[in-house]
Amino acid sequence: MSHRDTIRWVRAKGLKLELLGDGRVLAWLSWHSVDAGIWGLAIVEAFAAPARIGDVLESLGGRLELDASGQARLEETLRQLCREGVLVDASGAQAAPSWEMSFVEVGDQSAMLNDRERTEALLEAVTATVREGDVVVDIGTGNGVLALAAANAGARRVYAIEASSLAELAEQVFVANRVDDRVTLVRDWSTRVTLPEKADVVVSEIIGHDPLAENLLEVMLDAKARLLKPGARFVPQALEVWAQPLEVPESVLASLTFSSEDVVRWQSWYDLNFAPLLEIGRKPQWIFVRPYEIVGWTRMSDELLVADVELATLTSPVIETTVSGMAKRSGRVNGVLLYFRMAAGGDAFISTKPGFARSSCSWKNALWLLPEPVQVEVGQGLELRYRYGSSMGSEVSLSVSGVGSADEID
Repeated sequence: MSHRDTIRWVRAKGLKLELLGDGRVLAWLSWHSVDAGIWGLAIVEAFAAPARIGDVLESLGGRLELDASGQARLEETLRQLCREGVLVDASGAQAAPSWEMSFVEVGDQSAMLNDRERTEALLEAVTATVREGDVVVDIGTGNGVLALAAANAGARRVYAIEASSLAELAEQVFVANRVDDRVTLVRDWSTRVTLPEKADVVVSEIIGHDPLAENLLEVMLDAKARLLKPGARFVPQALEVWAQPLEVPESVLASLTFSSEDVVRWQSWYDLNFAPLLEIGRKPQWIFVRPYEIVGWTRMSDELLVADVELATLTSPVIETTVSGMAKRSGRVNGVLLYFRMAAGGDAFISTKPGFARSSCSWKNALWLLPEPVQVEVGQGLELRYRYGSSMGSEVSLSVSGVGSADEID
């Protein structure tokens, strides 16, 4: 990658970040996660608007006071993020990923298959939905497990679509299970595919930690318009997104955000200046946490339903809702958690609600850290606004109204 590169790059739509305890950042895309290293937040911020690699190298290198070795490591990090789709060509050119399967991808697939509740619920849903002789399209087939289920349920033809190098794995799985005569692998994005026939059923488990961030709505609308027969059946059938206002413990918050102490410590460890990260950390941000990790956190109100999506009747890729609740106790709201309840099909459902999801749950919950905590009094009204769109991902804001009462509400 040359500093003279004229391509302008921008961060991928729907990108979510996970802050690790050692200062590294995981960048989550719809198909896998990428270790963006200790400069991840600064890089993502630099590419909020289209920019050239060389310009960012120069500006970030100066801000972080990098020597020649640091500049080389920063350039290699940028090279990796472009290669793996965290940074994309701002002109709109989009090619299917060309990376080899990474250890992270292997780990993701292992976690999903080890999540027995998730996999069995989806297999049950496919079996209940697919009929003998159906044509099925599986969007984002991954390891191929749902395409296998569709074939075993009697589908005449299954079109298994996968853009990443997981396609090669899925193809081998189809051969090993002797369904390759009925399952056709299509390596591309579903929105660019034209199939030889329209499908009776669509199967697509592209639901992320931030439930809608893997472009479920956009992909399903495109499939309905081009790939499916009228009256087609869906797996999953529906998805509810719930929001839970929380008081995130200070000890936890300290591990999820940047502090002056962090910058001093990293300066002593790496002899690098990370002061710019303090400004980034003051902005609202998403992180991901395991459902079981937050069971003991203080819930400041009841859960609020912010999206109720029926895929068969879906008409818009944008959701904007405002819902009202009431503070159950006095304190401060510094985070809003999102989880989902999925009606997979038949009687099968899956929930990532803390306290309900098992420890083996392969999904995390999306936690929106508010830039400024909202002080509330018990009994005070809460107004939560939720917005989702492909260009912005999910956004949450919270405000209060009215006067509180004296007693906590159970």
